Amino acid sequence: MEFMDYTLPYTSYDTLAQLPASPPAINVTIGRDDLNSLAIVSNPKLEFDAMVKDGRVHVQGDKEKVMAILALLDMFPANFNIVTP
Repeated sequence: MEFMDYTLPYTSYDTLAQLPASPPAINVTIGRDDLNSLAIVSNPKLEFDAMVKDGRVHVQGDKEKVMAILALLDMFPANFNIVTP
């Protein structure tokens, strides 16, 4: 999976021209504010679906592939201890 965002360290490409020739299975276009809000909601699958329906997120390809990735995320309570006492 490659994320094309200069603020995310998950890509090895600097420009779209450097992407591999094979087409991606899915292309998701989402704004930074919506991505941030998606990261902190308690149910990202429902929020992502609502964003797609509202037109804030544009999906080219199978939306269920993104939903499957979101289903793999662990949800932690707000008071989750990062460092044990």
